[in-house]
Amino acid sequence: MKKYLLIIPVIIFMVGITYFSSQDVVQSTDFSTSVSIRIYSMIDPGFKDLPEAEQMTKAYAVDENMRHVGHCTEYFLLRMVVYIALRKKRRSFLWTFAICACFAAGDEIHQYFVPGRACQLSDWVIDMIGVMVLLGIAWAVRRRREKLDELFDVK
Repeated sequence: MKKYLLIIPVIIFMVGITYFSSQDVVQSTDFSTSVSIRIYSMIDPGFKDLPEAEQMTKAYAVDENMRHVGHCTEYFLLRMVVYIALRKKRRSFLWTFAICACFAAGDEIHQYFVPGRACQLSDWVIDMIGVMVLLGIAWAVRRRREKLDELFDVK
């Protein structure tokens, strides 16, 4: 019974990603711009003293990069919770990648139907970068653990 509870974080992340993808272009831009402004405020202490027009110009300048980081991060985290839910399964790396890739493709198709949004292959690729980064980290950790087990003859 307990192993089925591991699917709850997966569902929560998928619902969250779908929620953000359902926002129209104005809502999405407002959210990412507000995140950019918060980050600028933390990095540059004088940012808040700038005129609002200049703050917005700087925020818009980094907005696309913030969106890419957001995509990468959300799929990095989705990949993590999917892997945790499947980690005891055979071929869990492959299944985790397949689930995340299919969900990301479905999410991009879903965005085609949201006003002002688009289905973009580049967004899917950025999502997959987030998945692959964590996949690489998990593989390296597993490989390192196997080497340590061999070194210390752990069975």
